[in-house]
Amino acid sequence: MTIAYLLIDIDGVLIPFPRQRGNGPATHVRHLVIPTGYDAAKPVPIWLNPAHGPMLTNLFQEVPVTPVWCTSWHGDASTLIGPKLGLPPLPHVELGRPAITTSHPNGYLWKRDPVTRWLRSSRLDRRRLHSHRPRLGRSPYPVRHPNAPHPARPHDRSGTVPP
Repeated sequence: MTIAYLLIDIDGVLIPFPRQRGNGPATHVRHLVIPTGYDAAKPVPIWLNPAHGPMLTNLFQEVPVTPVWCTSWHGDASTLIGPKLGLPPLPHVELGRPAITTSHPNGYLWKRDPVTRWLRSSRLDRRRLHSHRPRLGRSPYPVRHPNAPHPARPHDRSGTVPP
């Protein structure tokens, strides 16, 4: 049984922000898309790495998660982005369209509230979810200072993970 959702963002994650010359990395393929509500005469250039589709597909098959788009692309994620990566249509979190001009105004994570509402309305087995949820504000994973020695190499102060 799935006990978690994998919320997938697009901008800055699957689609890198363009470089100053207006292009993407050499590993990515340029596509022109017309998002819902955009002028068909002015397609939007995006760059996608063709390796990301198979990588995500393998993840979906190996890990018991339900993949969900969590992006300002809304439903266009399944019609414009997913097919170019070979992904099936996926549900998406309806984020709305906040009246902001930056992605994190004053440190506010604008996706947090819509994601919280969506999770509360989801059909995920809440008993299993709560049994795996850490206390709020606490990570279930120990956090080390970047300069702290790695546990496997106590005398190494580089902070790198051993091979």
